[in-house]
Amino acid sequence: MSPADYIKTLHLFDKEKKTPAFFIFVSIFLGIISGFAAVILKNSVHYTRHFLFSHSPDSLRGNYLFIVLPIIGLFFTFLFMKFIIKQWIGHGIPNVLYAISRKRGRIKPIKILFAFIGSIFTVGFGGSVGLEGPIVSSGAGIGANIAQIFHLRYKTTILLISAATAGAISAIFKAPVTGIVFVIEVLMIDLRFSTLLPILISSVTGTIISYWLLGKDVIWPIRLHYLFSFSHLWLFISLGILTGLFSTYYFYIYTFIHHSFEKIKHWEIRFLFGSTLLGLLIYIFPSLYGEGYDSVNLALHGSFDFAFINTFYAGFGSHFFWILSILLLLILFKVFATSLTFAAGGVGGDFAPTLFIGSGVGLFFFLIISHFWFPNANPALFVLLGMSGMVAGILNGPLTGIFLIAEITGSYHLFIPLMLVAAFSYLTKQLFQKESIYTYKLKKRRELITHDIDFAALRLMDIKDLLETNFITVTPDESLEEIIKKIQETHRNIFPVVDTNNILTGLLLFDDIRKIMFHPDIYKDLKALDIMTNIERKNLIDLQSDDIKAIASKFLRNSKFTMPVINNKHYVGFISRANFFTKYHEQIKEFVSI
Repeated sequence: MSPADYIKTLHLFDKEKKTPAFFIFVSIFLGIISGFAAVILKNSVHYTRHFLFSHSPDSLRGNYLFIVLPIIGLFFTFLFMKFIIKQWIGHGIPNVLYAISRKRGRIKPIKILFAFIGSIFTVGFGGSVGLEGPIVSSGAGIGANIAQIFHLRYKTTILLISAATAGAISAIFKAPVTGIVFVIEVLMIDLRFSTLLPILISSVTGTIISYWLLGKDVIWPIRLHYLFSFSHLWLFISLGILTGLFSTYYFYIYTFIHHSFEKIKHWEIRFLFGSTLLGLLIYIFPSLYGEGYDSVNLALHGSFDFAFINTFYAGFGSHFFWILSILLLLILFKVFATSLTFAAGGVGGDFAPTLFIGSGVGLFFFLIISHFWFPNANPALFVLLGMSGMVAGILNGPLTGIFLIAEITGSYHLFIPLMLVAAFSYLTKQLFQKESIYTYKLKKRRELITHDIDFAALRLMDIKDLLETNFITVTPDESLEEIIKKIQETHRNIFPVVDTNNILTGLLLFDDIRKIMFHPDIYKDLKALDIMTNIERKNLIDLQSDDIKAIASKFLRNSKFTMPVINNKHYVGFISRANFFTKYHEQIKEFVSI
């Protein structure tokens, strides 16, 4: 008996009605699996990195390791993609969004393993990305495949993907509320209590598993006590605007590098060019190596040593101007390092780079204000606020940025500063670019459906299912006599007029034929070309240029009950208003019910 059949015998699942017990059972299971996945991947990368540094030749000690190891890791990732799986893995969270938007939430089970292996090679060897993306991708894949086992409807599939994602995020950071908020801001289409409860259960389960396996230690073991003061208001607003500007910079550099590398058709050249530039960057700025969480911990204590350790410019670490300059360059080039890691074929996530840059921006801001205005300022406060602001700006997740920092540090009294910084960062970024790095490609290709039920319902409609092809065609030179014979063979009152190349030239309407069909003396004289109606572009559906949203707009703007469909001028069939909106309402019903 399969696991799915066994669960059915427990009456936890009903094909027509999913019981609360089923959702509770599956949510706990997803939280456990996501928690284990997060722990396994984090430990795999940790032990890989430890093994590499402890067994590297003495001749490669120092900065040379920072050049060699990331290139080797990307090379292994390249070989894995090129010769074993024969596909580009890409980013974790955008892949999940793509699966939701284009594949009805279907994620192949083997992709879970792909993300694991690829991220171990990439991050374990020092690629300048994080593990959050692959962990989320793996968790989402597990949720999607459970939904497929039980043949669940699309909306329920999204729910399980979201629950697994929440469990993964919660397990990574030991922050259950952040996991819930993240899926609401990034993945979810519709939110109600029935969808919130499974996500909540999975999120807290993932956190418990992480506590059980990794202990109660958190990524940044710091507790901060701060009482809000109106005199500090301008500081938080200024930092919010600054992180918003850096978020905008991140977006444009990130997208520029990706677009540039996409023009390179050969994987080999992408790998060689990207990995070489990455190795040189890490050689110059060693703190760009890996996730960078050690550097974040130093920044929290007001130390900028991470920007100078193992560098040829370490002697400049005692000069204020040089400290600011090197720190600023480190922030700016972290974006290049992350983008090059992905462009060269690396597998990882953007969360860690975002937090690294946020800590750098916060420390940069602290050094300026403590030097000129507030000598007793607390560096941890501004570093934490900087990270919150960058998450809000780069990921378009202001609530995620707020709750992530509050939960990790336990500093819930920071809510007012966190809210101010996150809000102004988000608003500043929105002035320049409304999309996040997760969604910009999908949005550009009109494939993103999250947070928009109407567009989601339209996007999931297949034009092939709407096409009606049982119309009898006529040629322009056919006589009225021949046309009337064809009328007797069909119940349709529209006849597409096509030439010998099947190119649509017009329409014959039965209403127009009725006026002359009782005059047999003109049957042989009149041709289809003489009585057909020309078609206006607005009353025609072209598969080359009209997507499903454009088709909906055309039906709403005109009074036509049926419109002809062409593909590169060639006649394909018809789509009726009734069938189109019936299918649309069916999709809407699927979204609003679990």
